[in-house]
Amino acid sequence: GMYIGTPWTPLDQNTAGMQRLRAAMSTYFPDDTIDLYAQTAWISCLIFEHALELMGSNVTQANLIATLNSIRGWDSGLGPVENYSPANHVGPLESALMQLQGAGTSGWKLVTVHGAISG
Repeated sequence: GMYIGTPWTPLDQNTAGMQRLRAAMSTYFPDDTIDLYAQTAWISCLIFEHALELMGSNVTQANLIATLNSIRGWDSGLGPVENYSPANHVGPLESALMQLQGAGTSGWKLVTVHGAISG
């Protein structure tokens, strides 16, 4: 089967970030559950929101790129502290698609996109 691994699941499910996500989901998508897909989509929105707040009224494509590349020490309240640069667009962790091959056999293995998990 295919899996998705994501760092956006805090051990403490009552963080400010999780509370905000739960409030948004109950308002706009009351019939949906908060799963890994919802958390991963939410963090993407939060990163964009944070960049817009940092940009202020100077909203241009060039400023958006520069702002996103300069985010340092930002805590979304949902996952790890984020640090970005022109050379690092994935932050400290990234979501990765994974596939379990040979499930139930002694030779099973977890295969991930570009070797995100090994060993």
